Amino acid sequence: MKSLKLFSAALALALAFTGCQKAVFSGVDANAPAPKDVALDAESTTSSVLVVTWDGKESVNAGAASFSVQASLTAGTGDSYKADLTKTVPVDPKVDIYSAKFEGLVPGEYAIRVRANYPRSVYSTWEYIKSGTDTTYSKVTFAPPVIKDVVPSAKSISVVFEGKSEDVLKKYGITGMEVQYKEKSASDWTSFGKQSASSSVVLIDSGIKSKTTYVTRARYYSTKYSSDWAVSNEVTTLESKDLTIMTAEELIAAFNDGIDASMTITIGADLDFGGKSLPYKDVPCTIEGNNHVIKNLKNATPLFGEISSAVSNLVIDSSCEFTTGATTAAVFSTSATATAKITNITNKADLRVTISAAPEAAHVAAIIAKSAAPISGCVNEGDIMVEYTVDIASNHTLTFGGIAGHTDGPLTDCTNKGIITLNASDKIVGGALVGGVAGYANAPLANCINDGAVSAIAGSAWIGVSGDGYPPKYVNMTRVTLHVGGVVANTDLAGTVTDCKNTAPITYILEDMTRIANSIGTNRPQCGGVVGARAADVTNCENSGKIVCQCITPTRGVQPNTKNYVIIVSGVAGGDQGTTGAYSQSATSSNVKNCKNTGNIEVEFDNQNSYACAAGICGYPGVESNVSENHIIECTNYGNITVNGVGKMRIGGIAGGLGHITKCINYGTLTNNLTTTADDQMGGISGFHSQELDFSGNENYGDVIQTVAGLKSQVGGLIGSNGKVAATKAEGCKVKCNIVAETSNGATTVGLVLGSSPDATVTWGTADKPIEILNGTTITINGTKTVIDGSNYQNFLCGTTNSAKQTFNAVFK
Repeated sequence: MKSLKLFSAALALALAFTGCQKAVFSGVDANAPAPKDVALDAESTTSSVLVVTWDGKESVNAGAASFSVQASLTAGTGDSYKADLTKTVPVDPKVDIYSAKFEGLVPGEYAIRVRANYPRSVYSTWEYIKSGTDTTYSKVTFAPPVIKDVVPSAKSISVVFEGKSEDVLKKYGITGMEVQYKEKSASDWTSFGKQSASSSVVLIDSGIKSKTTYVTRARYYSTKYSSDWAVSNEVTTLESKDLTIMTAEELIAAFNDGIDASMTITIGADLDFGGKSLPYKDVPCTIEGNNHVIKNLKNATPLFGEISSAVSNLVIDSSCEFTTGATTAAVFSTSATATAKITNITNKADLRVTISAAPEAAHVAAIIAKSAAPISGCVNEGDIMVEYTVDIASNHTLTFGGIAGHTDGPLTDCTNKGIITLNASDKIVGGALVGGVAGYANAPLANCINDGAVSAIAGSAWIGVSGDGYPPKYVNMTRVTLHVGGVVANTDLAGTVTDCKNTAPITYILEDMTRIANSIGTNRPQCGGVVGARAADVTNCENSGKIVCQCITPTRGVQPNTKNYVIIVSGVAGGDQGTTGAYSQSATSSNVKNCKNTGNIEVEFDNQNSYACAAGICGYPGVESNVSENHIIECTNYGNITVNGVGKMRIGGIAGGLGHITKCINYGTLTNNLTTTADDQMGGISGFHSQELDFSGNENYGDVIQTVAGLKSQVGGLIGSNGKVAATKAEGCKVKCNIVAETSNGATTVGLVLGSSPDATVTWGTADKPIEILNGTTITINGTKTVIDGSNYQNFLCGTTNSAKQTFNAVFK
C-alpha cells in the first residue's frame, strides 16, 4: 500500500508542476514538505559524536527521494556548511524516523539542519534543531582520555592511558591533559597538574600514602574546551617497606635478596664500591639518592637495568668506569618504562662502547639508553665513545646521546657536558642518530643544554687528536645515512624542541666519498646546531657552537662518482625530511620559530648529483611542494657560512632550500668557494625559493660572496634562484649588503634581490610593501664594483636571465 501511496503522491506532485504556471522545476519549493521534529538523539550523542533524528514520513509520502543533513560551527544560509559535514540519507519506505551520525568533529557548537530532496532537483526548506524559534547549538568537545590501567606501588600510582598520536591531538585542538586523584572516601579531588596530552603514563608520586585506596581521573583540554572526565577503577597502594642504605655492602645485599615495587630505598651516605660489584638488576622500587655519590664502581653493565618507578638525586662519580660491548649501553640505566620517573641524576663517569655484532638497533647514553619515562634535571659530564666495528645494516639503527639514546618520554632541564663521539669503522646504511642530549626523541625536549663537543665520524684508522678542540679524525669513510644534532639528532611528530641551546662544536666528517655504494635519495643526512632532522616544532632555541662538515674525496677537485649523496647543514635545525629504517617519519608541517644562530658554519663538499644545503637557521625546511607547511618565523642568523669543494649546493643566511620564511634577519657573511660547474644557488636569506610559499618581512645585512670565476652561480641579496612557479614574493623585505660575484656569465645570474628565475613570471614586492634597497649596498661583478644609489638600483635588482618576466616593486632608501 505504501508504494502505491508513493506513486500517487509523486504523480500528483508532477501534475502540479506541469499544470501550474508557478510550479518549481528546480531549487527550493516552500510548499514541498520539509522534515519534521528535527532533534538531537541524546542517547546516541557523545562528547565527540552528534546524532540527529527527524520525522520524514510526510516528505516521503510527498515523493522525497533522499534527505540532506548538514552541520556547521555557525548557523547561516548555507555558505558556512562544508561538504565533509554533509550527509545524504536515502529514503527507506519502511522507515518513518530517520537519523544521521557526525563523527570526528572538531570542538565547537554546531548548528544542524535537514532538508528533503525531491526529483528534478527540487528541495524543501531547511529545518534546524531549534528551541522555539531560535537555533539550538549542539556542543562538541572531544572524547575523554581512555584509562587502560592503574598500577600502584607503595608511594605512587601509575595511570596508564591509551595514547593518542600527535596528528589526532592536533586535529581536535587538544593541547594538554589534566590528572586528578583522591582517596576513595574523600569528597575533594587533588590536581596532579597539567600533563602532555600524548602521555601514555602519568606517575602520581606526590601525596600518595601506602595501604590506601585511591581513585584517579583525567580529561583533555584545549584553549577553549575540555572533555568529560574519565574515571579510573579503584586501586590500593602497597604496604611500604622502607629501607635505608648506608654502605655499598648493604645495597649489594638488598639487590641479592630481591627488590620489589613495595620498597622505598633511601641512600643515606656515599657508597664506595672499591673492589665490589653491584648485581645488575631491574629496579621496580622507588630510590631516593639524597644527592649521595656512587664511587669506584667498575662495571661492564649499567648501574641499573630497567627502571619502572621513581629514581632521583643520585651522583655517579668519575672514579667509576663503564666499558661494554652491549648494544644497549648506559652508565645509569639500560631502560626506563613509562611508569618510571628519572629526576636529578648526575653522571661524571666515562662510557666506552664497542659494538662488534650487528644488532637490529643499538641505544647508547650516559643516563638512559632507551626510555619512555619523563626525565628531568639530569646532567652528564662523562665522555662517551661508541665504536662500531661492523656494518650498520639497512634495517639497523643506532641512537646515541649524552642523556638518552632513544626517548619516548619528555626531557626537561637536562644538560650534557661530555664529549660525544661516534666512530664507525665501515659503513652506516640503516642510520645513526647522534645528539648531544638525545639521539632520537618522540616526546618534548625543553630547557636542555649541550656543552659537549659532538662528532660523527666513520672510518677505520685512528690518526690522533687535531689539537684544536675537535675530536679525532678517521679515514676510509663509506656510505653514511647519519643525522647529527647539538641537542637532538632526530625528532619525530611529538618531539617538539623548546628553549634549548647548543654551545659546543659539532663535527661531521666523510673523508672518502668515492666509496659511496648507493644513492642516498630523499633520506638526506642532516647536521644541525640544535636539531639534526626534525618532524616537530623547534622554538626559542639557540646555537653558538661552530659546525664543521667535511664530505670530500681523497684527491679533491674530482667528481667522486655518479651516486647521489646530499648533506644538509644548518645552524639551528635540519629539514623536515624522512629518515631511514625504524626511525622514519613523513611529516610535512613543522615550524622553526624565534631561533638564533651565532656559530660559524664551515662545509667542504665534493658531490654534484643533487643540491646539498647549508644555512644559518634551517638547511632544507621541507619537501618541494606548494602544500608544504614548513615555516621559519622570526629567526636570526649571525654566523658566517663558508663553503668549499667541487660540489653543488644551495646556500642561505636563513634557509638553503624551500619553506615559508617570514620576519627573519641574516647578519652572517656567506662565502661560496665551490669550483663546481653546476648551478650553485646562494641568497642572503634563501638559496632557493619557489612554490608560492610565503617570503615576507625578511632582512639581509650579511655580505654574499661568490669567489671563483667562470661558474654558473646564481647569487642574490635575498634569494639565489626562484623555481619555475609564478608567484608574488618578498613583500616588505630589506637588503643592505655587499654582493660579490666572479662569473663568466656577467650580470646574468647576479642581483640585489634575485640571482635568476628559470622561466617563471614573478612579482617581487607589492606597492604597499615594496622591497627596500638600503643605502650602503654595493654589487661587484667580475671585479667591477658599483655603489648602489637611487639612480642605478633598478639596473641590478636581478640577473638578466628571464628578467623580462620579473616585476619589481622596489625602492631605494
